[in-house]
Amino acid sequence: MLFHANQKKVPAVANQVTVTPELTKKKIADSVDLLAVQELANQTQQQFKELLDKEGVTSLGLNELSNGNQQTVSEIKNVSQQVIQVSQGNDHLQQQIANMSDQLDLTGETVESSQQNFNQTLEHFNQLTDILLGFSTIITKLGTEFNQIEDKVKNISEIAESTSLLALNASIEASKASEAGRGFAVVARETTALSQETQDFSKEILDGMEQLAGLVRGLEKQVKQGKTSVTEANQMVSRSNQDMETISEAKDKLSQKMLSVAEIQQQNGQALQSATNSVAEIVTRAQSENQKLSELVENIDRKAGHYKTITNHLEQLNLLAKQEKR
Repeated sequence: MLFHANQKKVPAVANQVTVTPELTKKKIADSVDLLAVQELANQTQQQFKELLDKEGVTSLGLNELSNGNQQTVSEIKNVSQQVIQVSQGNDHLQQQIANMSDQLDLTGETVESSQQNFNQTLEHFNQLTDILLGFSTIITKLGTEFNQIEDKVKNISEIAESTSLLALNASIEASKASEAGRGFAVVARETTALSQETQDFSKEILDGMEQLAGLVRGLEKQVKQGKTSVTEANQMVSRSNQDMETISEAKDKLSQKMLSVAEIQQQNGQALQSATNSVAEIVTRAQSENQKLSELVENIDRKAGHYKTITNHLEQLNLLAKQEKR
């Protein structure tokens, strides 16, 4: 549609001018110029077509690049979300470690308190052991005293037997002495009766002493058993105390390990936070670059549209040149 006004004016001018040799030469020169213009227009049109094709390829490549960049941005966002989730999980784990550390502190206090109680219990057991040892010593001495008393009672019984034997002999001698030995016979009978009572009393004492000695032996046995039980309990308390010390040491080591893990988790959290910030910056930069890339694609598309317009104008110019040539 361009140059249509000039196209209508050319025939009108040609009808009004008289054909002369000078005019003919001028037409030939104009024809040569038109051919040059036409050739230049053809070359320009061809170059614009090639440029338009290249712009189309570039635009297509930029569109693909923009789509790929958008996909990359989307994947980076997903990675960012995953990093954030890992960071949140790391924070939760760090909190759990802190809670475990606090629990270990409470456990350590409980262990220390239990250890103190065990030490006090051990002291009481030691005191009880000393008491039982003293009681066992007293019972042993008591048994010795009972044995000595028993020996003395046996001596009394033997003396009573001797006295009874003497009374018997005295009674025999008194019977031989007739009337003169009657008084002596009465004394002999009383002595015999007293000797018998002494023997009976000694026997009762011996029986009681035997029963009491049996009780003392049973008590001594029970004291020995109690002493053995206390000794075993003392050993158990000592082992428990050692176990408590081992637990306390293990708790201290575990607490140190937990502190180390907490420090590592804190460093990991800082690294994850830094990674999250970096990913966020990458996403922002990628979005900005993607926006610029989209604008570049739009500019190329607009430039391609201008190229098409210029190509159309050149085609119209070429048509006008062909008409002038006729």
